[in-house]
Amino acid sequence: MKKKKVKQKNHFLLQANDKAIINYLMSSEKYKVIFSFSVVLALYGGFVIPIAIPNFWDAIPIIYSYFAFLIFFFAIIFINHWMICSTLQRDFSFYIMRLENKTEYVRFLIRISVWMYLIQFFIILLFVLMALCLTKFGNFESYPFSFGIGSYEISNFVYLLFYLCKFLLFGAMIIVLMTLCFINFRKVILLILEAVFLIIFVAQITPMFYSHISVNLWSIFIGGFYSSFSLDIASALLLLLILEVVIFVLYRFTIHNQKVEIS
Repeated sequence: MKKKKVKQKNHFLLQANDKAIINYLMSSEKYKVIFSFSVVLALYGGFVIPIAIPNFWDAIPIIYSYFAFLIFFFAIIFINHWMICSTLQRDFSFYIMRLENKTEYVRFLIRISVWMYLIQFFIILLFVLMALCLTKFGNFESYPFSFGIGSYEISNFVYLLFYLCKFLLFGAMIIVLMTLCFINFRKVILLILEAVFLIIFVAQITPMFYSHISVNLWSIFIGGFYSSFSLDIASALLLLLILEVVIFVLYRFTIHNQKVEIS
C-alpha cells in the first residue's frame, strides 16, 4: 500500500484562528490611536517631506529614509508590537494554554507580530501613496538612479522597489528579534533595546557612502549608498544571513529556556 504524503504545515503562515485574533487586536481602542498616528505620519511624509522632489518614484525613498519619519515610524511599530504581545498574553491566555507546546507558543507570537507589522507597513505606505498622488501625479518618469556622488546601473523605479523590499524584510526581522526578546527577557530590557535602536537613527542622520561591503543595519533604512548596485545587494544579503543566524540562535535558546513557560 502506498503511504499518503502528509503535508507539512507552515507554522508562520496565518492559521485558522489568526484572522479573528488580528481583527480583535485591530478593533481595540489602543490600536485605533496607533492607526491615527500612522495616518498622520504618512500624510506628513507624503505632503511635507518631498515638497522639493518633483518625481513620484524619487519621492518615496526620500520619505522613508528621512530621519524624523524613520524615528516615528519605528516608534509606532514598536508601540504597536508592545501592545500586541501584551494583549496576546493577557487576553488570549486561554488560547495559549491550548497550544501543543512551547514551540507553538513562540511561533504564535512571532506570526501574529510579523503579520501586524506587515499590515501596519502597508497602511502607512497606502496613505503615503495617496498623498503623493495628489502632489506628484503625472510625473512618473523613469531614468537612471543617481545620488550625490555616484549612480547605479538601474532606474529610479527599480531602486524604489529594491529599497522598499529591503525596508519591509529587515523591518520584519527586527520584529522577530524583538518578539523573541519579549518572550525571554524582562520588558524593561526590550524597552531599552528599542530605545537604543531609535537613538542610533539620530546618530546617523545622513546616508553614508560605502566602497566596501557593510553590515550596518541602520543604513538599510537610512538609504546608505554603495559604489555599485551589486555591492549594495551583496551587503544586504550578508546582513540578511547574519540576522538569520542571530534569530535562529535566539529562537533555539527560547525553545530550550526553562524560564519561558506557556501562560
